[in-house]
Amino acid sequence: MKLQNIVFPKPGVCCEFEMFFRLVPQVDPQKSSYNFDMKKQQLSVDRSGCVFFDTYFNGLSVGKWMKYTSVSGFALTLDLKGRFSVYLLHSQYVNGLIVQHTLDVVNVSCAERTQVRLEFPKCEPDGAISFRLDSLEDGGCLYGGYYSASACSVAPHTVKLALNICNFNREAYIYRNFGILQKYIYHNPDSQLRENLCAFIADNSGTVDRNKLPEGDIFVFPQGDFGGSGGFTRGLMEVLAAKEKYE
Repeated sequence: MKLQNIVFPKPGVCCEFEMFFRLVPQVDPQKSSYNFDMKKQQLSVDRSGCVFFDTYFNGLSVGKWMKYTSVSGFALTLDLKGRFSVYLLHSQYVNGLIVQHTLDVVNVSCAERTQVRLEFPKCEPDGAISFRLDSLEDGGCLYGGYYSASACSVAPHTVKLALNICNFNREAYIYRNFGILQKYIYHNPDSQLRENLCAFIADNSGTVDRNKLPEGDIFVFPQGDFGGSGGFTRGLMEVLAAKEKYE
């Protein structure tokens, strides 16, 4: 059961590299061991390059998955080429500090582009799991990957996700963000969220044009200017009112 994809920076979405991966600085500043191809969405790592994926977008909140779902048996599948040491990591927030330790280290060797599956050992039911790549030769490349779970104690069921937005004269941002959602979710046949994402917009300024938004379960509710808390509260009320329709 796929839980979360490994993602890379994308123009027009987010290009803050350290929200996706962290590159360990090189000893020799004249030679870089890294090259990220934005167009091809692939990361090249030469010998001695070290990349951490314990980041906002690419760490997996194993504590939340174990608390709120019935999945277990976490694994990491990497789409790569080259020789790497893969460090499987677990991180926790303890007394104001992030404590990280290595659960396992696996050496992989792929002469051609290959998908490699690595299982995480059991860890504390809290915090996040992630990984680190150390390249053992030049020309190594990571093309993507995903986290998965091997077991679920109850039958999986479809979850409908509600997106709650409050607007006051910020419709330009709404149109931009829904343009991104249209490209990667609403009009993407490979998206698991395509049929399972509803959006509720509390329009405090009455300036959102529904015709400029994608087709789908997107609802706009004009209302008076009751501030951000009032707008989000209205959105939550509409979400709860619509809940029975999707159950």
